[in-house]
Amino acid sequence: VIKIIHPRPSPIAATLYTLRDMNVDVIVMHGPTGCCFRTARLLESDGVRVVTTGMSENDFMLGAGEKLVETLTEAYDLFKPKLMGIAGTCASMIIGEDLKDAIANADLPCTVIPVESHGGSGEGDNTVGAIMVLDAAVECGVIPREEADRQIEMLEKATEVEKTRGMAKGKYIKPNFGDSKESVAKTVVNALKDGKKVAFVLNVKKETSYLFADIVNFTELADSVSAEEIVESLNVLFSLFDERAKNSGIEKIKTIGDAYMAVCGLPEPDSAYAVKIVNFAKGMYKDLQEYNKTAKHPMDIRIGINCGSVIAGVIGKSKFIYDLWGDTVNVASRMESLCPKGEILVTENIKLACKNQIDFEPVQEVEVKGKGLMKAYAVTK
Repeated sequence: VIKIIHPRPSPIAATLYTLRDMNVDVIVMHGPTGCCFRTARLLESDGVRVVTTGMSENDFMLGAGEKLVETLTEAYDLFKPKLMGIAGTCASMIIGEDLKDAIANADLPCTVIPVESHGGSGEGDNTVGAIMVLDAAVECGVIPREEADRQIEMLEKATEVEKTRGMAKGKYIKPNFGDSKESVAKTVVNALKDGKKVAFVLNVKKETSYLFADIVNFTELADSVSAEEIVESLNVLFSLFDERAKNSGIEKIKTIGDAYMAVCGLPEPDSAYAVKIVNFAKGMYKDLQEYNKTAKHPMDIRIGINCGSVIAGVIGKSKFIYDLWGDTVNVASRMESLCPKGEILVTENIKLACKNQIDFEPVQEVEVKGKGLMKAYAVTK
């Protein structure tokens, strides 16, 4: 019995996007030239080079292992990647191509993640393609098992939601592309012109990183100098942070008194959200050092970072502000309050998401209000 007759997202496309999230530099599609063409070309805008073995009719019968080895070698020579991925397709699955054998024969001086995905992987759920990448990345030593399990759990829950409320809940669902940005903007603007209330414009984003920093002993400093001096000092220091955020792909959310809040992965997704936010935090200390060289009132800061899902939106009917909410934000704030001055304290989620690209001090356990004991790591500066 056919349960679903309308098109659904492909496990192969999910494989490509998840390889991108592994910070792969080059992906080799082992299949015909047109397989997942649109997805492959869109990934180029994320800085991922996608090439294909261009399998032909004869290859479907005789195999294309040599083509895969040649393409791997040529792609490496052309782009000099540190990390590559191979995405299998329906064609490579049908002929039973051995991706690992091709990797061994190519013998490249970089890690290659082989993912034997195809359009019918599992029950055709697109999340299966993503899960296959995570398992393969663990096998290649790219990410730890704990991080893969965390993401797999989320993906399996997302599949449950899709089957009960989304594209997999019925035989046929008419396409619905939602409202365009322009139509939403016009609705909001017209409502404001008519004096109507605008309460919430919300969206939920996965895999963002959130930074919370504040000035150590700020209250004592504020009590000892004039308000004008405090405002001027904060303006100079926070302007340095703003400039660094602008140049680092970081979105400043707001400042409240002596607190500075920023995010990576909003409003646009960023697969390097964890590494970028940690490097930004390191840069904040460089800015602080420069500021303190000539400051009348030198300052110290402390920084807490976490990552995960957040709720973001615009609230109010006057003096609108873009803000973030959720457990991810709350835990980042807790990390900051527990952080010693001059340090950067991050959650285990951040450490895992950095995939060995950042050095951390040995794990410590901290008591987090509302969460209990949590593992935390100080960034090695």
